Amino acid sequence: MYNWASSQLKEIQQGGVQTFRRKLYRLRFWPVAVIMFIPALLMVLLIRVISFVIIIRLGELFSSRIGHFSVNTELYICEKKAGINEPSRRCIDIFFLEEKISNLQLAKMWKRILHIYPRWIAYYVYTLNSIFPGSEKFQIRWNNSDRDIYSLIDSSPPTLYFTDAEETLGQEGLKKIGVPPGSKFVTLVVRDSAYLTQEFGGDWSYHNYRDCSVQDFIKASVALADMGYYVIRIGAAVNETLKVKNIKIIDYAANGMRSDFMDIYLGAHCDFCISTSTGIDGIPLIFRKPIAFVNLVPIGYLWSFNKRVFVLPKKHFSLQNKRFLTLREIFDVGVGYALLESIFRDKHIKLVDNDVEDIRDYILEVEASINGADMNGLENSIDQKKAKDIFMNNNATKENAELHGQVMRAKFSLTHLKRNPNFLS
Repeated sequence: MYNWASSQLKEIQQGGVQTFRRKLYRLRFWPVAVIMFIPALLMVLLIRVISFVIIIRLGELFSSRIGHFSVNTELYICEKKAGINEPSRRCIDIFFLEEKISNLQLAKMWKRILHIYPRWIAYYVYTLNSIFPGSEKFQIRWNNSDRDIYSLIDSSPPTLYFTDAEETLGQEGLKKIGVPPGSKFVTLVVRDSAYLTQEFGGDWSYHNYRDCSVQDFIKASVALADMGYYVIRIGAAVNETLKVKNIKIIDYAANGMRSDFMDIYLGAHCDFCISTSTGIDGIPLIFRKPIAFVNLVPIGYLWSFNKRVFVLPKKHFSLQNKRFLTLREIFDVGVGYALLESIFRDKHIKLVDNDVEDIRDYILEVEASINGADMNGLENSIDQKKAKDIFMNNNATKENAELHGQVMRAKFSLTHLKRNPNFLS
């Protein structure tokens, strides 16, 4: 009891007021747990008795983070349709959500597809079941990650859909934010520290190496606007506004018009998405929309399994060697999978964002490729093949194969490769 109390106090000291409030909120459920014990036990016994006829499995969806809530769930459905992780006998899978739900519209849409039961009962059944021997049989076995190593998203249609009423609501929403009917539009998501700090509290500074400035995307946005696209900057919380005056460039994330519904609708209907890699880009992925990743890091976690993914990585400057690292060296020095800013610092690696002209030219390259004007031979160039070979050879271990599968489908920016020839040395 003393150790438990000490750990709780330490967490409160580290997390501050928000952590203390969250723990107080959870205490409200203790009386519910006591009350639910008997009915939950009866349901566990019933599930085991009827398992001779049908297996009922339970599992928790990762609903607190929109990236996992979208991609992990979509992959579960794709794998189920493909017969992966499925028992030989008939079964029914029952889910429940975490206490925090990152997007209520997404939850609403998943409930049309999956058996999602209220947490106040399913959680206790799931927890009580795990105490008894043989509990694994009644737990959903699934990938439970955002790694589509079988490339199932590429080979199947989207699972989610909008009702006619939602389509009408979405079109009205586009008009309200300034996008005329039938217009082409691109979503722009640029990661900063605002969302995690606002939603979860605590210190998330170890993620800062992934951050970028939204101002670096103005030239690319203006170029797309000149081509007839509307560019819609999205995000549930942001630190800085987009400083540009152009009616086709809309700072939806900061103009007070965002909503859970429109976040999903925009991601599902965009022509393509520009992202610095953060959770909400899972929405265009599961709706089979192309994604142009900019300043991607760590490079080892890129979505290599999807043909609609394009990659422009951050540059890795070695302070010791006074030069930028090659793709091979990024893995050799141990930062290909670095998830902490401190790792780059300890390895004396400075991450450098691509300049605004390079970002613009890369985005125009992606736009041309998406629309069939593959002027640079993006898919079949010698440099592209070499980059993919180096990447996959550095991810050939069993552990990394579980992240990337056997085939590299994503495409590196040829603009980047041509302007940085040493990258493939």
